[in-house]
Amino acid sequence: MVQSIGQAVHPYHDFAAYLRLADNPDLRFVISNTTEASIVFNPADKPDDAPADSFPGKLTQFLHRRYMTFDGDINAGLVLLPCELIENNGDQLKAAILQTARLIGSRHGEAYPIRDDRAVLEALRDLWATADVAGGVLTRADWLGLDLNALPGLGDSVRTVVQTYARTGVLPVMP
Repeated sequence: MVQSIGQAVHPYHDFAAYLRLADNPDLRFVISNTTEASIVFNPADKPDDAPADSFPGKLTQFLHRRYMTFDGDINAGLVLLPCELIENNGDQLKAAILQTARLIGSRHGEAYPIRDDRAVLEALRDLWATADVAGGVLTRADWLGLDLNALPGLGDSVRTVVQTYARTGVLPVMP
């Protein structure tokens, strides 16, 4: 039984609750796994949509709320981990967010500081070269707030999935 999910919010049913999640100072990661067709810019997204139609639109609204809540503090930035099965998924999501930010957000004409977190990218690159990528990520209490390897069975479960992906690829594992 999954016990690590404490809350689920449906943005179409309670958009205000969805945006309030951006106010959580402990939030560090956003993991997405939408359909491949969802990582596209939608010029129909508007600032007052509740929520925006597209996934990048909803995510941009979320990021804008977080930016405003923390007064642009770079330390409140989030690491986005897109898992969509498209080439360069991170670059495509970033491009869609930047395009949407021009429509949705305003900082008095200044550009939003959307950037890659070099430290996280370098750490992931270094972990990828090790035999235990999953274990290395799970021990990052500085990223996750605690050492997730301490949770009984979690490390082994994640390692099994990652090893299967590494051996067979993602598509053969999917039902």
